[in-house]
Parts: sequence; structure tokens; C-alpha cells
Amino acid sequence: MDKFNNIGLMDKSKLLKIFDYLNERLKENQLQLEITIYGCSVMTMVYDNRPATNDIDCIFSDQL
Repeated sequence: MDKFNNIGLMDKSKLLKIFDYLNERLKENQLQLEITIYGCSVMTMVYDNRPATNDIDCIFSDQL
């Protein structure tokens, strides 16, 4: 995951690259993950009109 170090502000293109990378790793390990995005990340993904913050907040659960 070194290619995502110092990524800076995230735009739609960068977020899609991160999600693609994550998806490939999940496929390799035959895992599924549900992602829900909120706030600035939604604005960035849907409208592509501004960069998101420097992070994506996550909540992890092992329940299916």
C-alpha cells in the first residue's frame, strides 16, 4: 500500500483508485466488505466538485 502514502487531499480519481485497490485485495482473499461513505467523501464521489479531507473515517465489524 506504499503507493498511497502521502496521498494528500483526495479527489474522485484518487478515491476510486483506493477503492479499486481494496477491491482487488478483497477478491484475492475471497472476502467481502460493505462500505458506506458520508460527508465530504460523498460530495467528492457524487459531484466531484471539491477535494475531501485527508482521511476516511472507518468502523470495522466482524459481524455479517
